[in-house]
Amino acid sequence: MRRLKELILITLIIIIPCKVMALEGTFEVECTPAQVMPGEEVSCSIKGTSTDTVNNISANLSAAEGLEIVGFNASSEWASGEVSASNDKISVYGNGTSGNFKIGTLKLKVSDTASEGTLNLNFTRIEYWDSLEESNSIGNKQVPITVKNEVLEKGLKSLSVEGYTLGPSFSPETYGYTLVINSKTFKINAVPANANDTVTIYDVVDKTTPLDANNITFVAHGGTMMISIVVGTGGTGNEYNISIQRETEEYDNTLASLTVGGKTVSCDADDMCYVYLDDVSSYSISATLSDPDNFEIDRSNGGPGDYKKEANIIIIVKPKDSSSGYEGRTYTVVVKQNSSGGNPGGGSSGDIPSNPQTGNISIFIITLILIASLIVSLNLYKKNMNYYS
Repeated sequence: MRRLKELILITLIIIIPCKVMALEGTFEVECTPAQVMPGEEVSCSIKGTSTDTVNNISANLSAAEGLEIVGFNASSEWASGEVSASNDKISVYGNGTSGNFKIGTLKLKVSDTASEGTLNLNFTRIEYWDSLEESNSIGNKQVPITVKNEVLEKGLKSLSVEGYTLGPSFSPETYGYTLVINSKTFKINAVPANANDTVTIYDVVDKTTPLDANNITFVAHGGTMMISIVVGTGGTGNEYNISIQRETEEYDNTLASLTVGGKTVSCDADDMCYVYLDDVSSYSISATLSDPDNFEIDRSNGGPGDYKKEANIIIIVKPKDSSSGYEGRTYTVVVKQNSSGGNPGGGSSGDIPSNPQTGNISIFIITLILIASLIVSLNLYKKNMNYYS
């Protein structure tokens, strides 16, 4: 009998579906600015995570007196989203998402008569509806909004580069500066006017990786490094920029020699180098630098090597040290095959096709013939008139 009961129990476990593991998730809210004055607005970004697919999300919503809910926009992950008419609940509906996801953005406004202090925004009975259409409780969330009656300071209180002078002199309302340095590294001192603000420094070319303000390496982009100093976020956000150049000694970024298909080639003032070859089926390009200690030829962009057919070849001369402040140089080598209208001599910028000199002489002779013909015609006409008279 006992064995029969065990068999029945096992059978029931097999045939009756059960939920082995409940959904686990998080509900996060970040509001900016964290400190506001009466009458200002606050934007709250709502995000979540889930171990299972989530189709719907809902949460009861309440705000302290003096904090008004303006509206809610669902993130693109969801087909729709809303705040109920009484502003006491948010809901989003979608086709299912999991992992890390955005839920939406809630807009708030602090009343003009709000007192200084903390106003709480509360999310309760947060529920995620999973792939089995079952509700899963995520708990509650409270978000504090700090109200300050005094004017919030924005931007920087001071800005300097150790050992150097900014141009123009620093002013909190001036957001663009220039600087000339003579070292490979430098240090920036940036103090926010609001002690709660963060200060983050970037190379404008790469705004994903912050720089160490105490040890910034000069990296030139076209001879200049542009630094961005971001102060605070939201309502206290400001951005300052410094355009930095490095003092350099005289340098030579030119090519000392350029040979194409065995011909020595010279280039014009625009670094255009023209050459005509009798045979372009196979030829080599070689070049030497005037200053090989400080410069090199960029081998990732064509440059010297073996080529076939007519072509425009780019030769880039770049500084070996990107922090040197030296400017690079780009040459364009135009290779053409000689033809009946071409210049068989080739080998320099003078190879640009032009009309032969004999053409100019022929035009001169034809002009003299036409003038002579006109004079003869006039004399004949005069004689005929005299005859009939």
